[in-house]
Amino acid sequence: MKRTALASSAFCVAVLTGLTGCAGGDSDTGAAGDPKATDSPVKELSPTEHLAKLMVTAADLGDGFSVKEFSLEKDEFAFAESTDEITLDKVACHPLASVLNQLPLGRPKAFLTHVVSPEESTGGATYITLATYDEGMATAAMDTLLARAVDSCSLGFTAKANGNTDTYDSVTPEEAGTAGDESLAYKAAITYNGVTHTVRSTVVRSDDVLAVYYAEDSTALADAKSSDAKIPAAVLTAQNAKLG
Repeated sequence: MKRTALASSAFCVAVLTGLTGCAGGDSDTGAAGDPKATDSPVKELSPTEHLAKLMVTAADLGDGFSVKEFSLEKDEFAFAESTDEITLDKVACHPLASVLNQLPLGRPKAFLTHVVSPEESTGGATYITLATYDEGMATAAMDTLLARAVDSCSLGFTAKANGNTDTYDSVTPEEAGTAGDESLAYKAAITYNGVTHTVRSTVVRSDDVLAVYYAEDSTALADAKSSDAKIPAAVLTAQNAKLG
């Protein structure tokens, strides 16, 4: 039998003595008069847990790729563990230095990075950094910080952190496609061990989440051989699909 909230409250007051509790609002009563059990509340995901559910997996990609968690703290070749450690000759290029080194844009609530590698030993790898922001801040990070940096740093810049130095010779916008609510793509030329390498990044915003894709050929970097890294289309397609 359905009761209104007012009737239910009156009933509770009238028979308060001897009751262990009364429920406000509508309730269902079974044949024996016992209130119907309510569903257990759904546990709200933390920002990091939310990103973990959005991160692409090897199963999403199918054969040919492996996906592993990446930790800046544990990686011996990490350029910097936080954006605060980076100094530049051109301050406006700070957002670029961040996303080209597996660091998030601006100040997200949480971020998570995984590395996708082809099973064939090509030396190329794609780092995916997902970051979630307070309402409106993902748009600001992408439009105000990153887009302006790409425009301002076309002639290159130098970034330093913890004794490491990265010299980028140029930054060039590329076709980004139509993924998410907005997207931006560019390539950067970097000189390392006297050899020029091309690395690429694509940034996709879906609501308040940013996905930063960064591709480099680590084997070529170590061997001082020229390289031209590209983000596999399969990786972009699978991750963008999970972002919705």
